[in-house]
Amino acid sequence: MENNSKGVVYVAFGELYTAMALFSMKTLREKRSSIPVMIITNLDLDLNKFNFWEPEKDLIKIVDEETRKNRYVKTNLYEQVPFQNAAYIDADTCILKNIED
Repeated sequence: MENNSKGVVYVAFGELYTAMALFSMKTLREKRSSIPVMIITNLDLDLNKFNFWEPEKDLIKIVDEETRKNRYVKTNLYEQVPFQNAAYIDADTCILKNIED
């Protein structure tokens, strides 16, 4: 992945927030968005099970942190994200239209 690329980032710690982030990502893909997605989580996940996950461009970063430490990751995204231009999206966001428009 190029360092000057655009991308969407979710920070989802714990099962509940990870499930919400995956649903939000699904709504993003349903709007025909082809933008790469990065999920930062503290859970070991196999995202290849999901038909909206595109392993050739999407990324998962698993961090060894307690769920309550997610705020540190959110406020220091620049240390975690390979995209030059990143849109942070809350896990509980339902995407209603293509964000690339």
